[in-house]
Amino acid sequence: MSEPVSGVWSNSGHQESSDHIQVELYRRQSSIRKLRAVFELFELALHQARVGTRWRHPDWNDEEIEKAARQLVTGTILGDEEVARMGASDLWREMLGRARSSSD
Repeated sequence: MSEPVSGVWSNSGHQESSDHIQVELYRRQSSIRKLRAVFELFELALHQARVGTRWRHPDWNDEEIEKAARQLVTGTILGDEEVARMGASDLWREMLGRARSSSD
């Protein structure tokens, strides 16, 4: 079995690591695009935590699942009222507004 490719060839003929290329791509992105990527990854992590929690605790209701998932992803213990008012879309709008106002 052959080894996986760990880099790519540049125009000059030497091999660059894929990590270096990924870092360069991130550097070229706008702040808003980076922030969007963070929230997309956060939402993916929440989704995976919900699925795993529901699989482990099929008898829990949606509120218990959400609370446990957010606790797993954020590492914090949230009160019921905090879970209820934390909508990702609201958080995304707030952070996007902050990013836009700081770039002006």
